[in-house]
Amino acid sequence: MDPRGIHRKRAAMLLMASSVLLLFLLSLTFQPSSTNEKASISNVALQASFDYVQNRNTITFEDISRGTNVQSWKWTFGDGYSSTEQSPVHTYANTGNYSVQLQIVNSAGQVSLYVKTIWIQEIATDVFSITLIMQLLMIFIGTIGILAVPDPIGKVIMFMIFAIGLAWFLIESGILGG
Repeated sequence: MDPRGIHRKRAAMLLMASSVLLLFLLSLTFQPSSTNEKASISNVALQASFDYVQNRNTITFEDISRGTNVQSWKWTFGDGYSSTEQSPVHTYANTGNYSVQLQIVNSAGQVSLYVKTIWIQEIATDVFSITLIMQLLMIFIGTIGILAVPDPIGKVIMFMIFAIGLAWFLIESGILGG
């Protein structure tokens, strides 16, 4: 697995763990206080709704729909991607406004649709990622090697390490080639 994938996987696991904790805390907060309240909640008409927590361009959606026997969820994130999870996590690639839709269907076949516009204004950047560390390490080792290695072939090898590290850094940072 490439270093970016490891970093993203670690970030996704942390986000998922914090989402589970948030859902657990919310479930403790919104516990019905009596059996009458439980009965009134179960008689509510089907109504799709969601809330979300935003961490830069990664959104943790939480289904807060009301009604009984919801059997399916269809999320459309407004960027060409969708999900059928009850409370998905989605990462947007670009900044902008996105119209997010949640459609739910219950066991009686009733359908409810909820639409909300979200704004992504910042895209996550991996400033201290493993990739960046490897790039800088290659540049450093290549530079030291060019200065310290007396052998001409060794200097060529060190220059190649330096050049690859520098090109990799410049391309990934967007300075060369976008």
